[in-house]
Amino acid sequence: MEQEMKEAVAEYGRVLKKEGAEAAEAIIEKYQDKYQDFAKWAYALAIMIREGRVRSAEWGIMHDHFKELAAKWKKERAHSSRVKDIIDHPAYREIILMGKPAITFILMDLEENGPEHWFHALHTLSGEDVIPESERGVMSKMTERWLDWGREKGYILKKG
Repeated sequence: MEQEMKEAVAEYGRVLKKEGAEAAEAIIEKYQDKYQDFAKWAYALAIMIREGRVRSAEWGIMHDHFKELAAKWKKERAHSSRVKDIIDHPAYREIILMGKPAITFILMDLEENGPEHWFHALHTLSGEDVIPESERGVMSKMTERWLDWGREKGYILKKG
């Protein structure tokens, strides 16, 4: 099923680039009932293509790579609560090396799985500091701040 969704997202990316947004909307309608997250994926992909951050063919490959690295990072650093251990992990550093496309993947992970130590990566990748001093260290508030930022900047879908 996941491979089929990746192919659908790739189809959306091809249509968006060749025929424009109106034709791409038909692709969203075609798949949105079949794949629950398709609209979210298509929207994020459209933004990334439009801004030249990624080509549609790379999207699925990059997301798979991100998921593998994130799973490895979460598993191997589970025993440590030291921030240095968390952000110095090789998988975490490799995610940062993915560049700006990783922002969408990280935000989607936060949205789907809740608070996690992605804040250093988001700050490094975006160059922004969205956490007020009074909320530093409060994982749930830091997560919401980054998700709000991601919605505002178009990295993830807005609520509602």
